[in-house]
Amino acid sequence: MTNKATILVVDDSSANLLLLKDILTTYEYTVLLESGGEKVVNVLENNVVDLVLLDIMMPGISGFDVCKLIKANDKIKSIPVIFLTAKVDESSLLYGFEIGGVDYIKKPFLVSELMARVHTHIELRRATLALEMELNRHKITQDQLKKSESELRIRNQIAEAFLLNSTDTLFNKLLGPILEYNESQTGFIGYINDADYLVCPTLADFFPDKKAAKEAIIFEKSDWKGIWGECLLNGVSIVKNEQLVLPFGHQTLRNALSCPILYNGEPVGLITLGNKIQGYSKDDVLRLERLSVYVSSILYDRLQANKEMKARNEAENMLKESEEKYRTLFNENNDAVFIFAAESTSATRFKDVNETAIQLFGYQYDEFLKMSMIDLVLPYNIQNMSERLQQVIEKGSAQFETYYKAKDDTVIPVELSARLFSYKGQLAIMSVVRNIKERVDLNKMIVNKVIETEEKERSRFSKDIHDGVGAILSSINTYIHLLERKKITEAEMPSALHDMKNLINEAMVSTKEIANNLIPNILSNFGLVTAVNSLITKLNYASDIVFNFDPSNYSDNLGDKVKVHLFRIFSEIINNALIHSGAKQVNLFMHQENNILRIDYKDNGVGADLSEINTKFSLGQSNGIQNIKARVSALNGEMVMRTTKGNGFSISIVINTDKLDEYK
Repeated sequence: MTNKATILVVDDSSANLLLLKDILTTYEYTVLLESGGEKVVNVLENNVVDLVLLDIMMPGISGFDVCKLIKANDKIKSIPVIFLTAKVDESSLLYGFEIGGVDYIKKPFLVSELMARVHTHIELRRATLALEMELNRHKITQDQLKKSESELRIRNQIAEAFLLNSTDTLFNKLLGPILEYNESQTGFIGYINDADYLVCPTLADFFPDKKAAKEAIIFEKSDWKGIWGECLLNGVSIVKNEQLVLPFGHQTLRNALSCPILYNGEPVGLITLGNKIQGYSKDDVLRLERLSVYVSSILYDRLQANKEMKARNEAENMLKESEEKYRTLFNENNDAVFIFAAESTSATRFKDVNETAIQLFGYQYDEFLKMSMIDLVLPYNIQNMSERLQQVIEKGSAQFETYYKAKDDTVIPVELSARLFSYKGQLAIMSVVRNIKERVDLNKMIVNKVIETEEKERSRFSKDIHDGVGAILSSINTYIHLLERKKITEAEMPSALHDMKNLINEAMVSTKEIANNLIPNILSNFGLVTAVNSLITKLNYASDIVFNFDPSNYSDNLGDKVKVHLFRIFSEIINNALIHSGAKQVNLFMHQENNILRIDYKDNGVGADLSEINTKFSLGQSNGIQNIKARVSALNGEMVMRTTKGNGFSISIVINTDKLDEYK
């Protein structure tokens, strides 16, 4: 091996040090040894080290503390640390990853496992350092930098996928980033197994029949056909910028690029991309070949390691991945969480539930373990629930809203998010259930209030039209009848026409006033600030309260719908002050800075008990505050109220105008 990598081994056991040195030097690594953690930072600062193998349990300073010292030092923090441990307990492993460790090896270790993990992390570090050196050595354009960063990100994702997953599902995780990186719409990845078969797990999506897909993703050499067969048999990349028919799944590709994954000149897998709109170029081939070179060593190491410890890797990796997600969601989640096997969705009993589920639905833990998800569903929703859970099994996840019933038959609207995950080595479904009763009730209340308000407005407009415009039109109609019957003499005609003109003008004025009540003309013609000032000017003449309005730094560049909402908010705030505040003075402030609009209201009135206001609001008894909050919510804003009895009342409203494109 040229350009030997250097590995620092830290262990308080001299036997372990000698054993690791013997193994690593056999694989032509340069090895540094330390029997304690006290000198590790100094050794790393004065030597070029590619990897640290660090024992956790040591006298004096522990491996965890040594790792924290390394990661706190800017000169050496990028050196990967693999922990050596005789005891694999969840809390220690999680803590090790949190403080910067990249992997762990359990004592006593398998030589193949040790070398596979050491090789993978050294290659990943070398690839990262090589890319950093390349970027520092050349002045490249911004586009080139972005491409390099994208490739590094893809490489890191590839390395992470291989490290965390030893099943065929990792290829599905790899495919998405590779397609994005190469601007392709579809494709697949395959590897060559021990029996010299090409295994393409990602081809399952090409088959409408999922059962047939499981049997059709493995190909013997005699079945290596088309562009991917030519690519594998000849060991070279192939481009076909034309319409192609695939020899499986009755699918076609407009354009395709197939690249072999070679290790020591022999194919270990392939990547095929398709449907790039403008076709594939030489640059596309070079990019994919660079990526395949990086994938090859990791894939080869993984395939070799899987021969010896497939079962162990599957158990450890699946356990680590699932337990981390499970513990985070399960123990720290304020929503109800259910776990059940991904088998028969209608009959499978719960395997686990959290405390939130017990409190929300009223069943004891032991009762839940005798139930299934279907037992919580309303009878008319059982079929829909079964179909949605089947969707989770087929597609991996689903999110929807439904209704569940508690033990006391209370119906609870819920938002359900379900996904597949590994639970104690088996495929299971985790269902996170959120109680959305408040949201549903609030939406119903808002809709009811809107309808109620609309009905009141219709009634008022009808009365205005009947009593005002209707009466005027009746008078005009009377004059017309008199004219038709020639009851008006020629001498009376000028006076009658004059009266009719006045009545018509009066009808026009009344009509405009009604329209102005719908959307004030002053708001449409002169903007929000002028409309609010006009409203306040009238009130300063007609009430005992002094209203002050300061529209500091407000640019009138919002859409008409937004302005109407804001004007109604000001109107509701002012109306609330007139009715409830008992104040002598009210200050209104509106300020806009960049994309943040802030409205502040403050009075010197009698104040109130904030808890009483919130209670009335929840019971639908505080219409003014409800209307203000509903309009603020409609603008995706936030509102905070502050008050105590005898100390006035204030409201602060913050709205992000970047989120108001739908109103412009």
